[in-house]
Amino acid sequence: MNTRQFNNLITFGTIETISEDGRFASLKIGEIATKPLRLPAVYGANFKMSMPAHESAQAVIIAPSGNLEAAVIAGFLWSQDIAPATSNQKIDGIFFNDGTRLEYNSEDKILNVHSADKITIDAAGDASLNVGGNLTIKAAGNVALEAGGNMKIKASAIDIEGPVKHTGGDMISEGISAQNHVHTETKVKTKKPE
Repeated sequence: MNTRQFNNLITFGTIETISEDGRFASLKIGEIATKPLRLPAVYGANFKMSMPAHESAQAVIIAPSGNLEAAVIAGFLWSQDIAPATSNQKIDGIFFNDGTRLEYNSEDKILNVHSADKITIDAAGDASLNVGGNLTIKAAGNVALEAGGNMKIKASAIDIEGPVKHTGGDMISEGISAQNHVHTETKVKTKKPE
């Protein structure tokens, strides 16, 4: 192994182009342009993680026997162009360029999820939301709840602030129909509004 091959065993480069399928990237190592090299992958027996590479990223390159033709990209480094999203060492997270983020503060024990636009959660089976404390849901617009079957609400007390509109059927409380009950004082059956 000559000196050049020894120096190429582990070297550094900057990503120039990325293949359309996201599996390969061409780099510049000084004045040398590499052929497309394989990018690192994150996967296991039951999952695959998609993390597209970033153009202009600084990469660590490993070349078996110092042969750049057989080199692979082993990882990436922070640089002036690509810096950490936060300097807070208590926060672990995933940060996207559009402002969407998922972050956990291990000191405060708070998990924050922020989406720059919409969030969709789709479950093929049942779903449960269990909260040890209070649950607050706020919407700047309307809130719609829709069930294919029955909907059950259970609480020690229910407070409703604002007008209530009911359509599509009768309303029954403790076995008494709101639309078809008899007033005990007059023995007159309730009629529908005219």
